[in-house]
Amino acid sequence: MEYLNTLFGIIFPLLIFFYLLFTCSRRSVAQRKRLPPKAGGAWPVIGHLHLLNASEPTHITLAKMADAYGPMFTFRFGMKRALIVSNWDLAKEIFTTNDRIFASRPKLVASKILAYDYAMMGFSPYSPHWRYVRKIATLELLTNHRVDQLQYIRAFEVETWMEELYELWRLNNKGEKVVVEMKKRLADVTLNTMFKMVIGKKFSSMEYGNEKFQKVLIEFFGLFGIFILSDSFPFLSWLDLGGHKKVMKKTAKIMDEVFDKFLKEHRERINNFGELPAAEKDFMDVMISTVEDDGQHFNCHVDTVIKATCLFNLM
Repeated sequence: MEYLNTLFGIIFPLLIFFYLLFTCSRRSVAQRKRLPPKAGGAWPVIGHLHLLNASEPTHITLAKMADAYGPMFTFRFGMKRALIVSNWDLAKEIFTTNDRIFASRPKLVASKILAYDYAMMGFSPYSPHWRYVRKIATLELLTNHRVDQLQYIRAFEVETWMEELYELWRLNNKGEKVVVEMKKRLADVTLNTMFKMVIGKKFSSMEYGNEKFQKVLIEFFGLFGIFILSDSFPFLSWLDLGGHKKVMKKTAKIMDEVFDKFLKEHRERINNFGELPAAEKDFMDVMISTVEDDGQHFNCHVDTVIKATCLFNLM
């Protein structure tokens, strides 16, 4: 009897093991059948990264692969798999019929450090938090009604810009052409308009220092496009090769301090003078009144939501 119990104790776990192995294998095969074709040429660990090089733009490389593997195929960025779609009808189906399936976003290093631990709308995974913040941004900044309300800001900034150009011509020359660096001036008028709509003050009038803050802002935007090794190889997350994480943390700290100051200024004005009429509110005013009334929708502090959303709408 003891022998049978021992035998049963050995055989039964083995049967369970083989059953689970067989079931998982069948599910894996079924799942592979549902997936689009894999692009060839993948290497162990690095996947298809060796096919991307500086001599050719990435979209050209992917277009050539689409000619070989079809309008939809999978591509491995290191250890992470991505779906490449190069057909208009398929893209439409993905972003309409199956939009919920594809609505989420990967958790990248830049999204964690620079985007307030994924609280920023454009880098947040699909969740009630993302849906609610997107609703606020759409209704209070991107609707035709709101765009029309804020039209006076765009008109004022363009008129001011043209007056400055005329004054530059008048002071520096008498009836002849004047050389103007349009790239910087167009950037200034764009930033002034965006900051006036979102923060309520012109970018060029900030006390932080126009040139210094502009440099930090450009660096902030650029850091989202940097390739971080641990995004493709999670087991290297403890390393900071290239020092990019250190730079991200420093830049994120500066941006948070600046936007924290904006938020305190808005709250002080509301406490001292009350809320502005709806047509005169900037986006941060709207976020303060909306988010503080509906704080239960978010998985982080309301101040973080306000700063992250305002900053994203400047990108």
